[in-house]
Amino acid sequence: MMMPAFAGICFVAEPMIELFEQELLEKIDNYVETASDDELFASGYLRGHISLCAADCEEQGIEGKTDFIRMINESLENAKNELSPADYIIVKRELDKLLIS
Repeated sequence: MMMPAFAGICFVAEPMIELFEQELLEKIDNYVETASDDELFASGYLRGHISLCAADCEEQGIEGKTDFIRMINESLENAKNELSPADYIIVKRELDKLLIS
């Protein structure tokens, strides 16, 4: 999406999904040094889901943050059988923490 040019400068707006993905991944990166083992496991697991969902949004032409969040939650729910029940709770809790902060 092109933004209006001002004094010969043209601004290109980054898609909202891409910005939100970057924000979530930066939050993960920022607490790596102080995170517990459970938080590190969950953040690594979530990183893949977040990036995959962002790519899916781009491919499908989805631009809304709400839809992106819904896709992340659905992706995690669909992969629930990959995790033990205790690990799923840890990952879900970390996702909720990321989305709230």
